[in-house]
Amino acid sequence: MGYPFLSMDTPDYNLVWQRDPTTYYQESMATYDAAAGIRAAGAAANAKQEALVAEWNQSHELQVRYVKVSDAFSGHEPDPSTDAKNEYRWVNEFFETGGVQRNDQPTESRLAFDSLEFYHPNITGHEMIARRVEASIGVPRGATGGIWGRDPIDVAFVIDLGYTAPEDGLDEMKDRIEAITAMVKARSPGARFAVVQFQGFDHSDFDWGRPPAESWVARGFTYSADEASEAVKNLDPFGLSRIYWEPSMHTGVMTALDLDWRPGVRKAVLLMSAQPMVATEAFTDYQSESIRRRSLEVDPVEIYGIDFGQLNSPVMAEVAEATNGEIFAAGAGMVEEAVDRAIASALASPVAWIQGPYVVKVGASLRLDAGGSYSPYGGIASYEWDFDGDGIWDQTTTDWWVEHEFEELFDGVVGLRVTDAAGSQAIGSTPVLVSEDGDSAPNEADNCPRTFNWSQTDSDRDGVGDECDDTPGVLIDDADHVTVMTKGQIDSLPSQEPESHASASQEPGPGSGDGSEPGPSDAPQTDPSRNPLDETASDAGPPSDPVDGPGPDQSSVPDMGRPQQPGVGEANGQEGNPETATPSPSAEAAPLCSATPTLGRSAAPGGGTGSGWSSADAKDARAGEGAHSALPDPAAPHAVGSGRGETNLGDGGLPVTGVAGGAGLRRASVALMLAGLLLTGGTRFFSWRRSRCQ
Repeated sequence: MGYPFLSMDTPDYNLVWQRDPTTYYQESMATYDAAAGIRAAGAAANAKQEALVAEWNQSHELQVRYVKVSDAFSGHEPDPSTDAKNEYRWVNEFFETGGVQRNDQPTESRLAFDSLEFYHPNITGHEMIARRVEASIGVPRGATGGIWGRDPIDVAFVIDLGYTAPEDGLDEMKDRIEAITAMVKARSPGARFAVVQFQGFDHSDFDWGRPPAESWVARGFTYSADEASEAVKNLDPFGLSRIYWEPSMHTGVMTALDLDWRPGVRKAVLLMSAQPMVATEAFTDYQSESIRRRSLEVDPVEIYGIDFGQLNSPVMAEVAEATNGEIFAAGAGMVEEAVDRAIASALASPVAWIQGPYVVKVGASLRLDAGGSYSPYGGIASYEWDFDGDGIWDQTTTDWWVEHEFEELFDGVVGLRVTDAAGSQAIGSTPVLVSEDGDSAPNEADNCPRTFNWSQTDSDRDGVGDECDDTPGVLIDDADHVTVMTKGQIDSLPSQEPESHASASQEPGPGSGDGSEPGPSDAPQTDPSRNPLDETASDAGPPSDPVDGPGPDQSSVPDMGRPQQPGVGEANGQEGNPETATPSPSAEAAPLCSATPTLGRSAAPGGGTGSGWSSADAKDARAGEGAHSALPDPAAPHAVGSGRGETNLGDGGLPVTGVAGGAGLRRASVALMLAGLLLTGGTRFFSWRRSRCQ
């Protein structure tokens, strides 16, 4: 299954990096169409998935179907801007989860601080994905009244070797096992088989030469009828006399229930014995209730008795009824028929299905959903609910759902019994955890034991989860000189005239080679090998022009890497003026970052002040017409301080020369991160780092 795009198709979300924070020319900006980039990354990830599916299908018998969903979400993706949300979104945006969008109504969601909920399909999104999957591959044949009785089934043969003599039916089982497994495969081609044997508990002092086991697995689940048949044929009873054994029938069944059963398929234990089931098993104290509970936990397993003599006892009848099984007589020549009847019964019953598992906060109401239950005989007539898994049906409804409030802590299963129009019944179950805060983390390990936080996200790794941490350490700052602009705002920026620098340097004046005083053309040049940021500050004026500074043709190339240094006259916004752009020969360059005016922030009086474009201006500019009015005037003067004045301080007292609008960048950062995870499968977050002057 593919994934929806994580941004709407909009031209109005561009990350803009201002190379020179004192000028507003197009040439001083590096831009990135973040919305288009996110969508392109999503398209590339989907294409890669589709190609991998095609490659798999060329060399494997098991075919995989790729389902594309991005087009179904068109117009319902997240809005990339932090200033607005797509009112009809099917994907969570920041700080929300559980979104639902019905008909023409806007999406309604609830507040969430867990970052793992962000940019994930909401409830409506999951419903739409399910519809696309259904349209692509259809629905289960049982739900459409298809070929009934051929559902996959797991069958475990549990055979008594201690109290079942060969003449009681064991030899006949060995002789007919190949026909039996073939019969099961004919009814259910997807059937699997397992073989468990039990002998009894040894209470003698006799040394048998090997440790006598009360029960063990002769063959785990296999699709191979031949392997299962071979395991039955190799069963070997040992022991000199039954008087040395205590029955271990309960243990044999419990061993089978602990096998690796498949979820979502029918399940049956076929218990084969000539002896009655005792009320309480020696050594283990297992009773019929022990088997019933374990069967329900597995989802459940129906337990059928294949009676070689006296198995049809009150205790065995209780186990069969509690698990929706039956008991069939298997006298001489009847073993194959008894097994056939048991398998037919298991495959013909309705299907009881509860959604889940569920985790709910104590005292909260939980809606249990059994809408997945079905029957070929006219539908389901009634639903019986067991809210604590004790085997007592607490409530009966004709609806497929029920609301129940759990008033105490609970960790177990909820049971369901459905009855169809023909009177046939089936039992289902699902795990339910009722916890103090509504998540599944144990209190001793929960980093927010009183607050729901299923993912246990702890961004700052201080042992306190983000959901209950006043300072969670989530990224809140932008990179320096980065803001968000619409395409129209970028296009409206003026273009710097390339001849401004040339005309300034070509003007004749003193020091132009006639022996007069030094002029602009005689200004000392900066060694390209030296870093201007490392030069010593001075009160003499703005920094000097590095010879390798970007020209008009270079600065128009988008470059999101290391910032380049401004060219002549750009540091203070005074274009091509030799009197302000050229320092005296004795002046050393001032550090750029200490006096650089900020875009969207203002320094305190007495230091370098900046007039810039704030995120509030950006929000107003995106609101409608007159967007250009929100842009700063490129001709307006920008005062430059001495380099020793006050500077804006961010968190921790670090100098900040970045822009406002941090949430906009954070939104793009998270979206880009998620798109990157789709492409690479990476698990590491990335963040923008604030530049620091050294």
